[in-house]
Amino acid sequence: MGRKSQIWVLTICVAFGSLLVAGCVSTRGKPIKQSKVLEIRKDETNKDEVLERFGAPDAIQYSPRGEEIFIYKYVESREVHVGGAVGVVFRRIIPGVGAATSIGSRKQEVKTDTLMIFMDKDGIVRHYGFTKQTGG
Repeated sequence: MGRKSQIWVLTICVAFGSLLVAGCVSTRGKPIKQSKVLEIRKDETNKDEVLERFGAPDAIQYSPRGEEIFIYKYVESREVHVGGAVGVVFRRIIPGVGAATSIGSRKQEVKTDTLMIFMDKDGIVRHYGFTKQTGG
C-alpha cells in the first residue's frame, strides 16, 4: 500500500472514530422520576416519606410562614454537533478548519428537572411543583 493510500485509510478511520465520540454529556444531581413525584399526596405525605423517596434535597429554604422548602434539581448538559458530519470530521482531522468555516458547529442542549416541596411546621407536604425544561 502506497503512502497516499495509508494516509487516506488513516483519515477515514479517524473520521469514523471521531463521529462516534462527537458528543459530550455532563450531569449534576440525581434524575427525578416523574412516577415518584406522582406518589406525593398533598396534606398526607410527610417529610420522612419525601426523604425516603428522593433522598437529601439539593437545597433547603424557609418561607416567612415557617414552611420548609425542599429543592431537588437535576441538570443534564449535552454538547451536540450541528451541520452534519463534515464539520465534525474537519474539526477533528484538521484543527481550526471546522471552526474557521461555516461547516458544522457545536450546540449546547440543557435539560433541567426541578422539584420543590413545601412542608408545614409539622413536616406535612402542603404544596409541590415539578418542572421539566429543555433549552439549547
